[in-house]
Amino acid sequence: PTELIVTGGEGSSHDPRSIFLFDTGAMTWKELHRDERMLGAFAATGGDVYFVAYAFDSPTFTIERLALAPGALPVTVTPRLEGWGRVGLAVAQDGTLYVATTTEHIVLAGDGSVRSRKAIRSAYPSVDVNDRGDVAWSMGFAGKREVDTYVAGGSADARRIIDRHVTCEVPGPMAPAGVQDSLVVDAQQAGGV
Repeated sequence: PTELIVTGGEGSSHDPRSIFLFDTGAMTWKELHRDERMLGAFAATGGDVYFVAYAFDSPTFTIERLALAPGALPVTVTPRLEGWGRVGLAVAQDGTLYVATTTEHIVLAGDGSVRSRKAIRSAYPSVDVNDRGDVAWSMGFAGKREVDTYVAGGSADARRIIDRHVTCEVPGPMAPAGVQDSLVVDAQQAGGV
């Protein structure tokens, strides 16, 4: 692909309020949407980009859908969800939304209705879904623990590098207090969390 979707802000990547389309072949930027709210995670499928938009008046956010078409405006597709800070977002080809926050995993239908919610702590919430519908969630746990890994795809060199660094420690202020994250792949996600 020669086009990437990027969020950013005026003079700062720490205050993202715009969604851009970056053409890596032509090395050009096109602003698709500018918002008054702070924007968070985003995911794209088909001709749409979904993004987190944080509320001004409370520690909540919504998921918005923006068609990748000239003049398109975002449409709110979820109710207000609790949380401020890190949020992971993924969207399946059928429009199912997967949302990971620091306190829960949420699965939403394409119309924004809640399919399932599961309480879970994660210092670095993350989620991804592949074309088959397999979902990978970050999962938090207390204490130190070895995590078995399996890398699907990727070169032999990439797998060796991941295996060599799978137990590396995060030093200093970036280390989460009392929580380490792991990644859990759920191939049976279609039935719920």
